[in-house]
Amino acid sequence: MMGGRVYDSKYGVTCHWCRQKTLEEHVTCTHPDCGGGKRLPVSFCKLCLKNRHGEDIFQAEASGSWVCPRCRGSCGDGCTVCCNCGPCRKAAGLSATGQLINEARRQGFDNVHDFLVHRSTGETPEEVAARKQAAAWGAWLDVPFDAEAAAAAREAAAAAEEAEEEAGGSGSEPAAAAAAVQLDGRPASAAAAKAQPRRRSGRRSSAAKAAEAGSSKAALPEGAGAALLVWAAVRWHRLSAAFCAAAQLRLIKLAAAPAPKRMAAAKQPAAKQPAASQQPKPATKRPASKAATPAAAAPRRSGRGQQTQQAQQAKLPAKVTAFFQPSAGQQKAAAAATKAAAVVLAAAEPAAKRAKVAAVEPPRPRGRLGLRARK
Repeated sequence: MMGGRVYDSKYGVTCHWCRQKTLEEHVTCTHPDCGGGKRLPVSFCKLCLKNRHGEDIFQAEASGSWVCPRCRGSCGDGCTVCCNCGPCRKAAGLSATGQLINEARRQGFDNVHDFLVHRSTGETPEEVAARKQAAAWGAWLDVPFDAEAAAAAREAAAAAEEAEEEAGGSGSEPAAAAAAVQLDGRPASAAAAKAQPRRRSGRRSSAAKAAEAGSSKAALPEGAGAALLVWAAVRWHRLSAAFCAAAQLRLIKLAAAPAPKRMAAAKQPAAKQPAASQQPKPATKRPASKAATPAAAAPRRSGRGQQTQQAQQAKLPAKVTAFFQPSAGQQKAAAAATKAAAVVLAAAEPAAKRAKVAAVEPPRPRGRLGLRARK
């Protein structure tokens, strides 16, 4: 909502001049050929109809014979086309006018159409109004119109509509017929009032709002929170038991694997120095490449460090089991899995030894980072 206007791209009505979809009063063209069967008839909003053509939207709607400026064509000299919107003027070979309402008011005109005619012919506002009333489409401009009575009729129609919504959709044709706008002292018929339905303002009764609010709240069944907590606890217990079993299997594999023996670094024989007579001439010294530098022998780990590592590995299963505390059934399943893994490892141990003798021992990770990774 901006400037007192409700914009709605889905349910709004598009104004022909400003191209805005709003939920407000609109008047629609009654010419049978408007739109040519390819689109909806032209509609104007209240502000555009007043500023661009000087016509009252309630009087035009009450007349029942309003013809849009696009279908009017030309109203006489100085008017190539009555509609002064950008697309219509471009189709007629004219340039767009822009916002001319302020300039027209300074010159004594209340709308842009009469001001454009005045710039071409020099006619006064009264002369342009008389020319429009003489046209076939401007006959409704001569009919007297009581704006106060029309406003009272609209308020009565709005009250009747609200009463109909609160009553549950009961018929409101008598109230609409009683609140019909009077033109020239003659009441409009019920058929005319029904042919020109009033657009809903979008207001809803308090009962409808309460019903909608009650239906929008989805109540959870009783005990749903407790069931969710139980399900989460069971799922966490299963995950912890699976993790404990996997950790035990990993430790068994590490304990069953034999400790690799570190090969002693090969001793390089000392290079023989040539005789003094065979020594070559001194040459420019070049930096030795990294590839030629012999790799430093890896430090040997003491027996005390291996004992500490084995002691820590022996304590880890007890710590994991004490932390997760699996059930008796899960402990039995883990014990069965452990026995199965031990059998598999015992069967695969001879083959692993033969493969180890034939293959080259892979280098072990060095430094403190490798020790932590093995832990």
